[in-house]
Amino acid sequence: MLVRRALEAVLLLGCLAAGPRPASACCMVPTSWKGDVDQADQHGVVLHHDGHEELIVRVAPFFQTTDRTPLAADAPPPPALEWVVTVPTPPTSYGLVPASVFTDVAALVSRLQRLEAEQREARTRWEVPLLTTRSLGASTPSAGTWDALDVGPRVRVGPYEITPVKARGREALDTLNRYLAERGFPEETPDHMAWFVERGFTFLCIHITPPAGAAHLGERLDLEPLRIAFATDRPYYPAKFSSRQGDFALSLATLTSRPVAKPSLARIGDRLRADSSTANLFTVATPPASLASAVPSGVDRWYVNAFRSKGVNPFDDHGRPAISSWTDDVFFDLGGDADAPPGWYYGDRDLWIAERVVRGHGIAIAVWGVLGAGIAVTFRRRKARSRSAAGPRGPGANSVEAGDVSRR
Repeated sequence: MLVRRALEAVLLLGCLAAGPRPASACCMVPTSWKGDVDQADQHGVVLHHDGHEELIVRVAPFFQTTDRTPLAADAPPPPALEWVVTVPTPPTSYGLVPASVFTDVAALVSRLQRLEAEQREARTRWEVPLLTTRSLGASTPSAGTWDALDVGPRVRVGPYEITPVKARGREALDTLNRYLAERGFPEETPDHMAWFVERGFTFLCIHITPPAGAAHLGERLDLEPLRIAFATDRPYYPAKFSSRQGDFALSLATLTSRPVAKPSLARIGDRLRADSSTANLFTVATPPASLASAVPSGVDRWYVNAFRSKGVNPFDDHGRPAISSWTDDVFFDLGGDADAPPGWYYGDRDLWIAERVVRGHGIAIAVWGVLGAGIAVTFRRRKARSRSAAGPRGPGANSVEAGDVSRR
């Protein structure tokens, strides 16, 4: 058993036959290949419910020469690629999802935005300030260590060979850096690595190989979306480790069983330099079929938020990438009813006409009802005062008047 584990560790370190070389991104190529790799964009979907997350992520690497020009026709792409993903807790399972998942989620976002616009337009246009309403309403055991590291078993998922690695304490930073460097990943500054290590993050070292029968990867990789499941109290998207990735575009959507806190939405939107217009719009429909393997049971409403950024990581005037100044990764704080959409929004729920009227015009109905009741009460009071001022009327009143006349 000990001999077999020792051999596994040796093979693990010899992943790239030609040896690794440092580079400026978390996607790496072997030193024997004379070129470089960059990412055009990243796509992500986060599903979060009851402390469990299903993260779906895809990167879009492309290869070029070291001076950033297209590859020559006789220059084949590299034989392998390395990629690292950080997660806050050890993964419980992996999988692949259909490539249509991102277009399906984009269609869901567009549908909810259209419903929101239609329901906003249909509501009563006049509203009283300050009168607002709210909504009505498989584990992988440790496979030994590499010095001060916990190195999990390698898992093959489609084109990906995934090895989870976790450093046991800050004193393991040098070991972790050496491990990543020997597998083809960039050596990081101790402070950057310490942020992840001190919080107990797991590094997923992902080795990508060509399709069966091919000796090289394609010039541009159309990778299958990778699903990673893990426990986390707050929805999470791995972006902080990509500080060396260049100024990449990002399309990210979150589906959560609780609304995301509005301050968190604003903060993350600013950090990602992203446009966001969904604001916890919810759907009660079954999520797209391409998400079936990632959707947990027991959720009857998903709150959807989408972020689209043309560049998450631009360089400042001193040549430093924006992500390098982050003090936290992309964690979303969950909120409550106050963070849900306004009461007039009911999404794709099938409502009775009466409830639609209340949702769309409830404020106006209530205000005009109060005003009408006030007018009625005022009218009755004025009428009562008028009768009192006119004095009593009837037989008794006439006899009193007659007696007064006779005495005169």
